[in-house]
Amino acid sequence: MRGANAATMLRDVRQLFVSGSVAGLSDRELLDRFLARRDPIALEVIIKRHGPAVLAVCRASLRDPQAAEDAFQATFLCWYARQHRFASRAHLAHGFMV
Repeated sequence: MRGANAATMLRDVRQLFVSGSVAGLSDRELLDRFLARRDPIALEVIIKRHGPAVLAVCRASLRDPQAAEDAFQATFLCWYARQHRFASRAHLAHGFMV
């Protein structure tokens, strides 16, 4: 196995184990993990968990698919910039409605 292929495979295996271990965490635990370690996998789980609802609201509100995609991305960028404000909340979904 080549070095690059082995490195890619090890990264993918690591991500599988880590994401599998964070998938069952609560929003509070994911946010704590993200705030403490800037864990990209915790952020990915947050987006996968809340993304479909956020995108549905964007699509229903805007009706233009490109505008909805832009709003979806902007929502998570704004949340990312303000995520420290939601550190005391149990559910991240509240943060998207603020």
